Amino acid sequence: MGAEGELPEPGSLESLVARLQRLFPSAPLRVVGDGRRPVSRIGLCTGSGAGFIEKVIESGCDAFVSGDFKYHEARRAEEAGLALVDLGHFASERLIVEPLAEALRAAVASSGVGGEILTAGDEHEPFRSVVGVC
Repeated sequence: MGAEGELPEPGSLESLVARLQRLFPSAPLRVVGDGRRPVSRIGLCTGSGAGFIEKVIESGCDAFVSGDFKYHEARRAEEAGLALVDLGHFASERLIVEPLAEALRAAVASSGVGGEILTAGDEHEPFRSVVGVC
């Protein structure tokens, strides 16, 4: 479950990271790869997409944006020349909540079955980043 495609404006990994930082200002981004490397084709998986690294490598993507990458997956990506951007599980999953809720609302409305689709608006990132001792 994910997507891959061409960026509308190819650039460097550094420029992709800068765009993601603007879109997700509170996400503690972690990056694997040289910031100067060119990026035009990316893979995206909300939540934890680490299990899809081999498929993303096979697909020819330059970068993979997801959450919850671990050390060995980062090393595998380095070895294969795949850049990673780890948004964290919460931030990468949160971006799909409203579009999915809207799709479900439309499906419920067109089915004639009564129901209400709610989202957890007060949900938050459980982790916090610290420098030094907590």
